[in-house]
Amino acid sequence: MSTATLRQSGEYSTTPPRPVTSTEQLIRWGGIANMLAGVLTVAANLLHPPRSFATLKVIALLPAWEFVHALGILALVLTVFALFGAYAVQVRESARLGFTGFVLAVSGVILAVGVLAPDAFIFPVLAEHPVTASLLDVPGRMIPGGSLGLFMIISAVILNLGYLLFGLASLRAGVLPVAASLLILVGILPLTIGALAWPGIDKVGALLVGLGHLWWGYKLAACSWTLT
Repeated sequence: MSTATLRQSGEYSTTPPRPVTSTEQLIRWGGIANMLAGVLTVAANLLHPPRSFATLKVIALLPAWEFVHALGILALVLTVFALFGAYAVQVRESARLGFTGFVLAVSGVILAVGVLAPDAFIFPVLAEHPVTASLLDVPGRMIPGGSLGLFMIISAVILNLGYLLFGLASLRAGVLPVAASLLILVGILPLTIGALAWPGIDKVGALLVGLGHLWWGYKLAACSWTLT
């Protein structure tokens, strides 16, 4: 149904107003978000001190701690928009598997912001004082025993499951580069939970996932998309 617009002459026109932003522009911005998210994911994880729950209350005092985690939060925010762009070009081809993976992945990324925020801005304050530093002991009252530990587990499960399903759907759809989808599929588990079993593997995972998003982003930003 067309929308009437008032011309300067006082006459009405039934010509629909031109959209401020086209779908193709939104997809291109999704591509840019993918590239930025990929770069920041790699940077935040390569700059991150070696992950160890045993030394959490020590490494939380490092000068770069807040900056690195702020980079990680920014990467996650951009990843939300990145996933919207990646899903928009393969809605039909990725089918129900793609939709399920997309919803879970976006939900997991949003929840992950809630994990990194206290990591970035609360843990350093707790670590400064001997009385509160004991709260960062692992295992301890907060991790994994408290509600924060449970929240971390739930967010990790949702994020990883979503990324795995969305990556598989992207492989099957074949709209985005298959190699990029494989990089993300292979890298997501090492990035998020790999350091618990093998210290340092998280940096490899970050490199794989970051390159995958960078590749997705280049495809989205460089190509012309016509959605039907």
